[in-house]
Amino acid sequence: MNGITVDVRGVTHRYGRAAVLDDVDLHIAAGSRHGIVGANGAGKTTLLGLVAGTGRPTAGQILFDGRDVTHLPLHRRAKLGMSRTWQYPAVIDSLTAADNIALALHGVRLSTARTVAADLLDDAGIAGQHLAGQLPYGRRRILELLIALAPGPRLIVLDEPSAGLDDRETTDLLQRLLGMAADTTVVFTDHSDRLVTAIADTVTVLDRGSHMVTSPPAAVMAATTAAQHAVPATASWAGVPVPPTAHEPLDKPAGKPALRLVDLHAGYQNHPVLHGLNLRVFAGEVVAVSGVDGAGRTTLIDAVAGTLRAWPPSGIQLAGDDITASTAAKRARAGLGTVPQGRMPIPSITVADQLRLAGAEPSQLTADVAMLAPWLHHRAHQRVDTLSGGERQILAVACAAARHPRVLLLDECTEGMAPSVIATVRQLIRALAATGTAVLFTDSPDGPLLDTADRVLRLRHGHIEPTP
Repeated sequence: MNGITVDVRGVTHRYGRAAVLDDVDLHIAAGSRHGIVGANGAGKTTLLGLVAGTGRPTAGQILFDGRDVTHLPLHRRAKLGMSRTWQYPAVIDSLTAADNIALALHGVRLSTARTVAADLLDDAGIAGQHLAGQLPYGRRRILELLIALAPGPRLIVLDEPSAGLDDRETTDLLQRLLGMAADTTVVFTDHSDRLVTAIADTVTVLDRGSHMVTSPPAAVMAATTAAQHAVPATASWAGVPVPPTAHEPLDKPAGKPALRLVDLHAGYQNHPVLHGLNLRVFAGEVVAVSGVDGAGRTTLIDAVAGTLRAWPPSGIQLAGDDITASTAAKRARAGLGTVPQGRMPIPSITVADQLRLAGAEPSQLTADVAMLAPWLHHRAHQRVDTLSGGERQILAVACAAARHPRVLLLDECTEGMAPSVIATVRQLIRALAATGTAVLFTDSPDGPLLDTADRVLRLRHGHIEPTP
């Protein structure tokens, strides 16, 4: 079965007065691998959503093989041979991994569907009987891709498939994408230069909703490299990042710790994940917790934040006060700021109202927080659900930082952010530490924030490995 051609003709999309896409024209050949790149807020996810059918353009047309599908819903496009993935793993947590895949095989005998699922999962090293919701994040990502690939699509739309994956998981993802049927049309967006270069035949660059150029990856990279000579920074698909702020490590913390964990145990139902962690983070100190997917990084942040109950005999202290039995809300009022994995702002309210819930006015943000997102002030009345995925994550970090917490927890906070924004997050972390905030964040073993930390702790099978 041949791939689908995709034509985007004069597409404009607005949220109120804000134009997210502006008169975009694009032709994607059948069987090609086409990347969409640009900074956070460039319109990448919006464009993919219009192609996939999760949105309707304000003006213009979307065509599959010359057929106008502009107003065709997602499920009808699926019948034409389209599959898609999302910025976060769209799996049914309460079903097994095998049943998630079998559910995607419409019109196939159950026994055949289970055989197909078993073969796909065995190749991926995922146990089919495990509930999808109990799989580590990276495995859920791969499971979602397997669900999309199982029906043998003619067109597959991938929204940031490598977001939140470490280097090993990205390599696994890359091999699976390279192994797709040669005639499948692939349209995707990703912040990973490595993945875009390896996969794409052609790349479209969006800038604030405008189509700047469509060229082979090498030509696009050459153009950004030329920009590098004009601006002294590292070139990337998503803009020109500023260098990270240099800092002096906090060698000799004094006084009682801002955050202290004593024999911390936590897990899910009868499955223990953390096994007796002991950790101290002092005021003004930045500590990173790294580890492979499934090591317990998110469980650690959730247990400290209070969104996951710590098991006895755990002890959690904030500035010397025992908060082990406190709710997440009480911990926040006591000075614990949290940015959990995933974008948490409330979608139905405005940017200004989200900031006000965090105790800040858009016009009164500190210079450090405003530096993270200069657009917060002039887009204060825009609804959160009209922001791009990366912009929502930036807003979540800004809200947590605006509270000036005693302790700031960040769980994989750079997921979906452009490299230029990640560099600014580094600066913000150091600026908060300079004012006395203790920062505890998680990142993958090759994560972009590790060089920001005063200390990097390795988490393995729920234990903190001894420092060499």
